[in-house]
Amino acid sequence: PALPVPSSTSSPATSRAGLSPAQLGALEKNRQPMSATLSSSDNIHDRELDTTPIAVADGAGWDIEGTALHVARGGFRRVALQFPDSLLWLAPRVLGQLEEAVARTAAEAGTPCASLFVLADTSFDGQQLDYVAAQHVRADLLVHYGPVDLGATGPIAARLVFGDEPVSPAAIAAAYRSSFAPDEAVLVLTELRYAHAAAALAAALAVTHPGAMVATAQVECHAVSGGAAAAPAMAGPANSCGGTAAAAAEAAEALGAAAVGLSGGADGGADELLGRRLPRRLSRAALDGCSLLYVGACSSPTLSNLLVLLSASPVWVCDPADPRPAENGRGGGGGGGGGGDGG
Repeated sequence: PALPVPSSTSSPATSRAGLSPAQLGALEKNRQPMSATLSSSDNIHDRELDTTPIAVADGAGWDIEGTALHVARGGFRRVALQFPDSLLWLAPRVLGQLEEAVARTAAEAGTPCASLFVLADTSFDGQQLDYVAAQHVRADLLVHYGPVDLGATGPIAARLVFGDEPVSPAAIAAAYRSSFAPDEAVLVLTELRYAHAAAALAAALAVTHPGAMVATAQVECHAVSGGAAAAPAMAGPANSCGGTAAAAAEAAEALGAAAVGLSGGADGGADELLGRRLPRRLSRAALDGCSLLYVGACSSPTLSNLLVLLSASPVWVCDPADPRPAENGRGGGGGGGGGGDGG
């Protein structure tokens, strides 16, 4: 509707469009050219970034030395760092420490020091590797921090840093021994923040429980020649943000097991599961006959996807962050919300 036009008999306390003199004054005061607004020094705020060393109290390790050695070993010269929104607060601290470690490693090896860049305004969600943005800065290595789609590949090399949460492999091994027989076939998968404990857990169970099969997550991704990125480990509704276990089940039925995370061959067997490498190749029948122990939160999207893939398997959950006793159940019976393999 049109604004009321004041008549000549209007009260002196009102004027244009019924605004008071005080309101008109404020309007005139704030009216200025856009360029003046953008260039005004009054709109510039100084903020001191936190660059103190990352402490154990932060609850995670960010692979500073390992990444620096990887940069030197691979001869990389331009390294792009990708952080999801939830971890952007860590970017200045990680960047500062990684620059120091890279410079020190290069000096020791007598090689040129690599340049590091933090990517911003990524076009993807935090779990997808942003190869496009990395290519814009001519990076030859992309380092991704936090939960990630393990199935993604692209035109440049990548290193995955999950963020190591404290966990006791010995405590998990003790819980395992109290729940499973020595020869029982059990797949053990971890949430990515606990992936660093997989090797120690496998070693702790190797002698007493040979039936344990601990999957490992690879942290190095080689460049794919030709620049074409492979399809992610999850596809269809199961990979969409905010999806459900029911949607993932629909996708599995429509697309087949290979589309939702089994990698191995046409016989239905697998040597990988949701991007995690199995210690040995398993046939489809062997997979269906395994129990599953998931080390992580019940709300993890990865657990939901596993419930779809191993719908006939007994499923046990060991959450290191939850002091309550472990829960067990039957695959396909629930779990956290759907989504890609970011947990």
